[in-house]
Amino acid sequence: MNISNSMSKYSGCGKLKYSAFYTRYFTHRSPKFLFEIGVYKGDSLRVWQDFFPHCKIVGLDINEEAKVLAPEFEVYVGNQRDTKLLDKIFSTHGLPDIIIDDGGHTRSQQITSLAHIFPKMSPDSLYIIEDMQVNYTKPWNDQPLSTYDYLMNLIKLPNSKSGMSYRSIIFESTICMLVK
Repeated sequence: MNISNSMSKYSGCGKLKYSAFYTRYFTHRSPKFLFEIGVYKGDSLRVWQDFFPHCKIVGLDINEEAKVLAPEFEVYVGNQRDTKLLDKIFSTHGLPDIIIDDGGHTRSQQITSLAHIFPKMSPDSLYIIEDMQVNYTKPWNDQPLSTYDYLMNLIKLPNSKSGMSYRSIIFESTICMLVK
């Protein structure tokens, strides 16, 4: 299935603006486990299931209603800053091949989950952060260090000093992807 068609089919997920990005980077991938932070009504999970039919798709959302609106998926309820919850999810399912952070969008949420999960991921795994533009507006700029500045600091430091070993960091308009 074409990812743009799937995104159009589930237009409520808001992913259509990223269809070219995901088509470019996902077309030749066959992940076993995709984890999405911030699933709202579950339409984005449906997009990934259409595109990766043999992949385990698991979500996390702060809203309890997400579990009810996406009953065909395992959706955990909690904040992406809760590292104990993240550890519980990954001890149950293993580490994902792809993580998509479309969660709370605050600087602290994005940085906490990225710093906690990414070092544990396997080589060639992807960690994607959507909607980076909101990092500069209230209420999402909840701490002095922006997610963008955090990522730029990773680029400035050698992998061995940052503790965040990565192969590449790709910035496109409002989205960023780290490749392990």
